[in-house]
Amino acid sequence: MKNVFGKTTLMIAMGLIALSANAGPYRPMIGSGFSAPNINGEGNVSNAQPGDIIYDTGDGAFKGYDGSAWQPFSASTATFTPPKVTVLTSTSSSTFNTTGQPLYLKIRMVGGGGGGAGVGTGTTGGDGGNGQATSFGPIATPSLFTANGGHGGTHNGGPGGSGGSVSVPGGINGFGRIGGYGSAAIQSNISNVSAAGGGGAASPLGGAGGGAAASSQGVSAQANTGSGGGGAGALNATNGAAGGGAGGYIEATISTPASSYTYAVGAGGSVGSSGTSGFTGGAGADGVIIVEEYYQ
Repeated sequence: MKNVFGKTTLMIAMGLIALSANAGPYRPMIGSGFSAPNINGEGNVSNAQPGDIIYDTGDGAFKGYDGSAWQPFSASTATFTPPKVTVLTSTSSSTFNTTGQPLYLKIRMVGGGGGGAGVGTGTTGGDGGNGQATSFGPIATPSLFTANGGHGGTHNGGPGGSGGSVSVPGGINGFGRIGGYGSAAIQSNISNVSAAGGGGAASPLGGAGGGAAASSQGVSAQANTGSGGGGAGALNATNGAAGGGAGGYIEATISTPASSYTYAVGAGGSVGSSGTSGFTGGAGADGVIIVEEYYQ
């Protein structure tokens, strides 16, 4: 009997809790969801308290009480607009037009890389050509941002080409970095010993031309990286050729975009000419401008 009495008492107690929990216009959370009370008209709620929530069957809307009035809930209609990315590679003066009304722009740009030098018998061979400047700016000030090109490597065991300088206006959220130097060539005037060429300098986008093995043509840099070309490998008992420098590099945020910009991407430096019975250097890479338009 004791067990039977205990069960009966428990059932009665649970029944009272259930009746109490479902009494009145407000119902508690049931399971993992929330059931707002259904009320036909917010005016039918008495003694509303801040934070109360109802479903108004008359309006077909959920509402919350803020302490002075019932405010309808509104569903969010926000959508994500991804940034638009444009890669600019034209080496002649051109125009870039923004799409719509972006909130801000992010730009990355690099000047053209210097060319690697060539080699030949004796001291023959030519220096690599210099890379050209990459510029970007509003039509009124087209050179607002300028990343200059790297210099060409020198032949006959000379130094590597220096990196391009940069120009970033004050008050801009961004930075610029001078390009790296190409590697100098190995010098050798020992019979039956041939020197390798010096490597080109890599920009932050990578892709530099490596130094060539002995008696080989210099390696060109990868397209639109602004990196330097590699120097040619020397012939027997001659000095190697140096690699080209990398173009200057800029990253910046334009917080108040204009509708149009003028730009030009710097061309890469030409190959150093081959001397007598020799090899040319590697070409420097053209620069690039990468524009990201943000709408959120």
